This record gives sequence, C-alpha cells and structure tokens, in this order.
Amino acid sequence: MVDSKLGGEAMATIERGHRTRERLLDIAERAVLEKGLGATSIEEIVAAGEITRGGFFYHFKSKHALALALLRRHIDLECRMQDQIMDWAFRRTDDPLQACLIGLEMLANYHASSRSAHYGRLLATICYQECMFDREIRELYREAASSWRMRYLGLLNQISSRYRPRDSICIEHLADSLPAIADGAAMLSRVRTDPKILPQQILIARSYLKLLFSPDRAA
Repeated sequence: MVDSKLGGEAMATIERGHRTRERLLDIAERAVLEKGLGATSIEEIVAAGEITRGGFFYHFKSKHALALALLRRHIDLECRMQDQIMDWAFRRTDDPLQACLIGLEMLANYHASSRSAHYGRLLATICYQECMFDREIRELYREAASSWRMRYLGLLNQISSRYRPRDSICIEHLADSLPAIADGAAMLSRVRTDPKILPQQILIARSYLKLLFSPDRAA
C-alpha cells in the first residue's frame, strides 16, 4: 500500500514540474514572438525562468523539442477552442449556415479580444516556417492542417446540402481557403504589427460565405 504522505509529495512534485514546464513555454513563446525561434536562445529562457540548464533539459531535450511543444500547445488550444465555439453555435440553431456565421463571428471576437489567441496562431506559423525542414514538425503541422480542413469541410458540406452556392465553387477548395486566410492574416499582422488584421480577415471570410450561400442578398 502506498503511503498517503509519500503519494501527496509525489503529486506535489508532479504539479510543480507541470507549472515549471508551462512557465518555460510562456517565456519561450514571448521571446519567439518578439524575435523568432532562431534568435531565441536556451540561455535567455533559463535566465528568465530562474532555473538551471539541467532543469531546462529535464523538460525539453533540445530547442527543437521546445518548438515542438509550443506548436503542440497551440494546436491543442486551437482545436478545443474551435470545437467549443461550434458546439455553442449549434446549440442555438440547427441551421448549418447560421451556425457557421455565428461561429466565425465568435472566432473573430475571440481573436480580437484575446492577445494569446491571436499570437498563438502567429507563434505556430513562425515555428513551422523556421523548422519547416524538420520532419517531425512538418508532420505535426500537416496532421493539424488536415484536422482543421476536415472540420471546415464537414461544416461546408452540411451548408451546401441545404443551400445552393451562388457561384460555381469546389467545396474542398473552399475548405482549404479558411485556414489559409487565418495563417496568411497572422503573418501579415506580424509584418504590419497590427493584431486587428486576423479578426478582420475572419469577418471578411464570414461575409463571403454569407453572400455565397444565403438564399437572397438581403439575408
């Protein structure tokens, strides 16, 4: 039988380790967003986190492992957030077009009001671009992109089965355009140092879908 005191100490140690790992990811995230992954050193993360190099390598075997963890954290957060938004939208209407419009508006508001949401997508783009020759990171991003595409494709198929598009368009290509708009807007916002670009582009995509599928132009 495990001693309850020892069990409690073990859990406390695990929780401290988790908090330290998350703190290091937060520090790394700020540095990468400011100057890129290549210019971010392990030494500055160690200094800001007030830990030893050994402590850093306990949590991350390398800088590559750190980048992978940053990317995974963003992808997990993005997937949970999008699922929660669409679940909420479909609880308010069974019309897939209206649910989509509600969801995109909520997504735009989320990115407009949350600094971490906006910079999370930008962070993922930076990590991918600076590590695009790494097989593991390419595969992780490919899987995430495929997951996002299937989400959008499923929703667009529901919409197109009820509403005939006003223009001849491939639904699969349309599904690809949504994450492309988001990633492109994230990079443009970095170049222009304007975080409003991402939510603005999401709302433009929303307007396009509304015009494309609405049964009349007054909708």
